[in-house]
Amino acid sequence: MAGRLSRNTVTLELPFPVTLNKIWRLGRHGFHKSQQYSAWLKEAGNMINIQKPGRIEGDYCLSVSLCRPDRRKRDLDNIAAKGVNDLLVKHGVVEDDSLCVETSSRWVEDGPACLVVVSAADRKRAGFCE
Repeated sequence: MAGRLSRNTVTLELPFPVTLNKIWRLGRHGFHKSQQYSAWLKEAGNMINIQKPGRIEGDYCLSVSLCRPDRRKRDLDNIAAKGVNDLLVKHGVVEDDSLCVETSSRWVEDGPACLVVVSAADRKRAGFCE
């Protein structure tokens, strides 16, 4: 997004993400975003705008900490990265999700539903050749 200042790290609090299984739906004219995912994108986008984050230029690392909303079993890897990465691109926090060189996710006992930390990648640590 125009106007976002370049940063080395951006931290965001977001609503609990939609599971990957519920992002896309097949309709008469092919795949489209589900109503649940569209609603999450809108709510999470509003939260990003309120927090006024900077942007990360180039390669980045994504860390997502999730607080379980209830006792249901959930697959962490099915929740954490895809929707969050797409949201970050849509709101100009990162240029493109193809620039994500590392992801990590974890369950936490306390805190916001979804805490996202995006940091500029250390090219050596990320496995790039010199």
